[in-house]
Amino acid sequence: MPLYSALVKCVQLWAPHYKQDIELLECVKRRATKLMKGLENKSYEERLRELRLFSLEKRRLRGQLIEKGCQALEQSAQRSAGVTVPGGM
Repeated sequence: MPLYSALVKCVQLWAPHYKQDIELLECVKRRATKLMKGLENKSYEERLRELRLFSLEKRRLRGQLIEKGCQALEQSAQRSAGVTVPGGM
């Protein structure tokens, strides 16, 4: 399990942009989750759910939403403080 945890943490830091890279990483993730005891006979989606993981696509979308939300909060705070926001609303 420590190796899998390390791989998950590394993969979380890397957001591939090319479909081929995404498919390759998703394939590795499918195999790795299938090696987990008690999850061998479950579907990939069930394995992800039980491990509280997201597919790469969902993780990327989630990351983009968080990033946009943080940017909006930062811009709002700067406007409230009277700071000029370049390209701001």
